[in-house]
Amino acid sequence: MGGKHFSEKTIMEINELRTKGLKYREIGEQVGLCLKQIEKFFERQNRRQREIENGYIPKQKNRSHTASLSPQKRIRELEREVEILKAFLHAAGRR
Repeated sequence: MGGKHFSEKTIMEINELRTKGLKYREIGEQVGLCLKQIEKFFERQNRRQREIENGYIPKQKNRSHTASLSPQKRIRELEREVEILKAFLHAAGRR
């Protein structure tokens, strides 16, 4: 079975129940999930929080880094790539 995606409402409910002091098993019973799912949820949430505190900037999912570049910047980036590849071919004796 694949990964479970929780709705914002469910996430808020889980966090709210945890701040009230409920145990993982009790939270699971109230939202209709098993103990393991709740444990993994908090494990992921805590790991993300630690990473952010250590300076890690979360990446956006399903987005190309080039989509955010303006056309002019993208052209310059591609021109630099071409120059690097030309230099490599020249050094390798292929051109």
